[in-house]
Amino acid sequence: MRDLKKQERIAIEAVARWFSATWEKGSDPPDAYIVVAGKRVAVDITTLKRRGTGQGNAAKPRLRFDKVATMARPCRTA
Repeated sequence: MRDLKKQERIAIEAVARWFSATWEKGSDPPDAYIVVAGKRVAVDITTLKRRGTGQGNAAKPRLRFDKVATMARPCRTA
């Protein structure tokens, strides 16, 4: 049984608060159990790492010269 990381503990506390439930530490896996309406529900927490746009993956801004829009209309004379 491992100790919960700070982010995992905060997430479990938030879920328990959302459901107005109590929680207890689990035996990896699951990370924890919450008790909702007298039922024990297993909760497994997964954290995702942010993926930033690195210099190699960044899209380069570009101007489009392939489309030209004009607002002028030919003038007709009677």
